[in-house]
Amino acid sequence: EARSIANESARVFSYRGLEASGYFHEQVEEFDQAEERYQSIMRRYDDHWPLTHFHARRRQSGPAGEIAYQAALLRFFEGTVPYWDEEPSGPPSQGVTFLTTSPLLEAHGLKVGDIIVAIEGVSIRDYYDYKYIWKSLAGPELPLVVWNGSEYINMTANLPKKKFGVRMASFPIPENGK
Repeated sequence: EARSIANESARVFSYRGLEASGYFHEQVEEFDQAEERYQSIMRRYDDHWPLTHFHARRRQSGPAGEIAYQAALLRFFEGTVPYWDEEPSGPPSQGVTFLTTSPLLEAHGLKVGDIIVAIEGVSIRDYYDYKYIWKSLAGPELPLVVWNGSEYINMTANLPKKKFGVRMASFPIPENGK
C-alpha cells in the first residue's frame, strides 16, 4: 500500500508528492526511481537540494554509493570534465567568486574577488555546481582550486559548517546581478 501511495503522490507532480515518492523509493533501495523523482523536483521547481541530498546520502553509504555518486556527477555536470592536471594560463572564464569577506575567509588566505574554479577535482561552472559538490562531501574539508587574481592556488579549506560565512556568486556575475 505504501508503494501505491508513493506512486500516486508522484503522479500529481506536487513538490511534496515527488519528494515523498523519492524518499520511499530510496528506502526500498529503488535508487533509479528515487533519482527520477528528485530530478523531477529539480526540473519542475528549480530546486536541486533534494537531488543533492540524495546523492550525498548515497555517497556516504559505501563503495556502491560512491560509484553512483561519481556517475551522477558526470550526468549532472553534462560533460564537465574533471579539473585539468596542468595549470592553465590567464584568468578563468567561469567559477564562483567571493562578494564579501569574513575572518574565516581571511584565515584561509582568500579575499573578495578570488574565484573558485574547482572543488574536489571537478570544474565549477557556477554557484549551483559549487553547492552541489560541497553539499555531497562528508567532512568539513573542501579541496579547492582558486584564482587569486594572479595565479591558481590548490588548497584545502577546513570549514566546520562547510561555509566561509560570506556572500558568493557565479562568475562572471550576470549584468542583472543574479
